[in-house]
Amino acid sequence: MKWDDFNCGNSDYLSILQCSHSTSIDSGCVNSNSYDATVYCYTARIWDSNPFSGMIRLQDGDYSNEGRVEVYCNGQWGTICSDGVDSYDATTLCKQLGFKNYSIFFALPSNSSQPIWSDSDTSSFSVVTNTKVTCSHVLDGVPQAVNGAIVLSRNNISSTTYYYGTIRVYYNGWGNICYRYYFDVAEANVICHQLGYTGASSYSRAGSVRLSFYEIG
Repeated sequence: MKWDDFNCGNSDYLSILQCSHSTSIDSGCVNSNSYDATVYCYTARIWDSNPFSGMIRLQDGDYSNEGRVEVYCNGQWGTICSDGVDSYDATTLCKQLGFKNYSIFFALPSNSSQPIWSDSDTSSFSVVTNTKVTCSHVLDGVPQAVNGAIVLSRNNISSTTYYYGTIRVYYNGWGNICYRYYFDVAEANVICHQLGYTGASSYSRAGSVRLSFYEIG
């Protein structure tokens, strides 16, 4: 399935699920992959550029919307313990990352040397305790929000480590985004934000010349 009329109202959004789209696809998009949207992201990571206390990221997941929860505090990244964390807490985590809800929450065995910043105090991550708690890393929390996952693809090979390529979106199945009326600077930036990058340097449709932001307007 492809997405058409993909439209993000704000370039600062963190997730494509904050944007709108249509699954009623123009025949040109259905019949040709040459309309598939591609993006080039800056290689700088969001969490490496002025991280703030309480900032959250997901690490070591298969896709952009799953992974081990890490929280920034006291100048370093640490994990949280899943002991006492419930569905409300998992939803709060996903919403802070720009997603509407969570799909799965489970404990992930880990030998991480990172500190554990929080135990069950996950109702709000605007403030995180500065005290490490007595909880084993074996219960590090991992939420998954399946619909809305993004990967970039090159030569039909997809990877979350790519910073450029054709955009692949999961929503009840994998599909591409049709590059047409609405796909612009804001949409490209949101794609890169969800992948963990600071923004997009350029975008295009498959097989065409990349349009850098310096060439717009």
